[in-house]
Amino acid sequence: MESEFIELGVYYNQLDAEVVRGLLAENDIASHILKDDCGGMLPNLQSSEGVRLHVKKDDLDQAQKIVGTQQALTFGGDSTDDTAETWTCGNCGEVLEPQFTDCWNCGTHR
Repeated sequence: MESEFIELGVYYNQLDAEVVRGLLAENDIASHILKDDCGGMLPNLQSSEGVRLHVKKDDLDQAQKIVGTQQALTFGGDSTDDTAETWTCGNCGEVLEPQFTDCWNCGTHR
């Protein structure tokens, strides 16, 4: 029997997945998080395995639109867009790749 839920995305940590889960909940989309961290004893396992967010199959298209819209608002465009431009830190002048939201050199937020 096929599962009623399907994977929406894999996140680096539980906090990132919880943010998206909250956004989906605001839009009445049920979701759940799957992670293996040995009951909280080994949270570093999340780094290698990732934290998976699942939604109902019927909600997948709508969930993808919501997540895509949020990424565009947060990052100023599609976060998977390889043509995005680099940016320069206003504090130290370091040139950074588009996927970074904070300067690696001084920690200033984009």
